[in-house]
Amino acid sequence: MKKYFGTDGIRGIPNKNLTKEIVSNVTCSVEDILKPTSVAVILDTRDSSLEILDWICEGFSENIEVINYGILPSGSMPVLLETFGHNLGIIISASHNPSEYNGIKLIDENGSKLQDEIEIEIEANIENISLPSAHTSYKESEEGFKVYFEFLNQILDFDLTNFDLLIDSANGSAYKIIDELLKDNESKFKLPDVVVIVFPLIFTFPDCISLPEIVVTSGPVVNVKVESTSMFKSALVKLTCPVC
Repeated sequence: MKKYFGTDGIRGIPNKNLTKEIVSNVTCSVEDILKPTSVAVILDTRDSSLEILDWICEGFSENIEVINYGILPSGSMPVLLETFGHNLGIIISASHNPSEYNGIKLIDENGSKLQDEIEIEIEANIENISLPSAHTSYKESEEGFKVYFEFLNQILDFDLTNFDLLIDSANGSAYKIIDELLKDNESKFKLPDVVVIVFPLIFTFPDCISLPEIVVTSGPVVNVKVESTSMFKSALVKLTCPVC
């Protein structure tokens, strides 16, 4: 029976039921059992992600290399592991949970989540370990973004010119790379004349929420700020209605 790991990693509200003690002890136990030498880390956009990264590092000894590749979607992790030769990946994210939540997902060197029996062993081993007297620190790298961008650019080869395209990347970890892909003039995919990109907030109708910023991209280069849900809906009408 697992105490910390759920169906998809460890999740909770940081500094409440997801504590520094839990995260650091788990990563310390991971080092003891899996013996990684190089760890790739990616984040989502939650405010607590960097704090959790610090907790992760406090569980690893100074012998472990930890590279923070920044905000990237979960699907990038297998690409990073293969490209840079890391033997462990950690995704700091709580996926669909509310924004106050966060968590960690452990990914093996083949790009898969850890098996249940390994997670059970990691938890049981926490009783037998002590945190390192000298822990590691992470290093920042933008190379992961570049590698994943090129990976996507190579596999995305389609024609969307017959469609009206609305992309709501919301608060998701893919928001930045989606924006960069659509702006890339050398990409192999073809886009319609008008593309609406919405970020950084998931929208619910009717007009009952405040919106800090919505960006509408018309064509490849023009950006216009939309300051209310009514303006956003107007943009959608113009996008989808052939006579408006």
